[in-house]
Amino acid sequence: LFVLLLTSVAGCQGSDDIEKINVSRYPDSVVEGTTLKPSDIKVEIVFESEQTEVLSPDQYRLSNYRENEIGIQNVEVQYQDFRETFSVEVREKQPVEAEVVSPPDSEYLVLGEEYDLSGLTLRITYDNEETEIVEGSQLTLTDYEEKTGRQEFGVLYDGIKAHFNWEIVQRASAPSNKEAIIVNDPDAIDVLVTKERALPADYEPNDLKQIEISLVYEGNTDRNKMRAEAADALKKMSRDAKENNLDIRSISAYRSFNTQHQIFNRSVENNGIEHASRYSARPGHSEHQTGLVSDVTTPAVVYGLVESFGDTPEGRWIAENVHRYGFIVRYPEGKEDITGYAYEPWHLRYLGVDLASEVYESGLTYDEFYKKYKTAE
Repeated sequence: LFVLLLTSVAGCQGSDDIEKINVSRYPDSVVEGTTLKPSDIKVEIVFESEQTEVLSPDQYRLSNYRENEIGIQNVEVQYQDFRETFSVEVREKQPVEAEVVSPPDSEYLVLGEEYDLSGLTLRITYDNEETEIVEGSQLTLTDYEEKTGRQEFGVLYDGIKAHFNWEIVQRASAPSNKEAIIVNDPDAIDVLVTKERALPADYEPNDLKQIEISLVYEGNTDRNKMRAEAADALKKMSRDAKENNLDIRSISAYRSFNTQHQIFNRSVENNGIEHASRYSARPGHSEHQTGLVSDVTTPAVVYGLVESFGDTPEGRWIAENVHRYGFIVRYPEGKEDITGYAYEPWHLRYLGVDLASEVYESGLTYDEFYKKYKTAE
């Protein structure tokens, strides 16, 4: 092959007339992970007559180049039996741009307390055009004022900064429910969590997995996780909904005790304790902590968690069909005095197909059903 290539370049001068090859152009440095571009390298044949001809990239071979090894490298160029080397520095890639992909799990931070960036993810673009997703534990919060209110925050990664809006609130001194009992088996699929029945503060399911349905906020964050059995059921429900031309998306699933603590305090701060107790659960009393709940929404309500969701095609289909997949609408309309919470057509609680179907057919809330048919702990 090389003999044929030589003939095409050297023409009538013949291979005996070649004195050497010469690399007359090459890059001084490249970024790690970069392939040497033929357009950046010029290799010439030098004849004994001192005439030169340029070789095309397919006529010579490069060796001893390792694109991911940082430092000075001596790259060898070979054409037939002729060899030449040149030096190139492979330098470490540098981030050049950062973009916020998803905001923190918590909707706000509490003034004077250590911040939690769980859920915050950035897309980092490097100077070799590679991209990488980095998460909260790798990030540093900057450029914000220690005062209440919504403001722009900077978030720093390896010298590159992105910005997002977040709110600082004053911690509220919301009263706790001293009469609540702690459930004995928080891992049970049929566990009842109410204003009177709480989960342990340190409870976290050990089988959380990423939800595989359309999401409002992309990313491998807590809000996009459920216990494995519930996540699989939600995936099946979503698939069947799509076959009916319905667009159902998860906006908030698992929440830790601490995340719920922040959400409840914010509600108290903004709306008062009475309103907060009706529309938000105290920490430990949120079904989201079980990993068996997903709040869902649809583009028709601009991805909001609003009562009008129940009047959309997606909301009506959910009300009539989710029990077939093991879910119930946990806080139905007209049952506020029983559940203790306002109507939430978006709040889907997993119980398993058999139990969810029994609850649905009974016409009772899960609170009523549990008291009537389940054995109290």
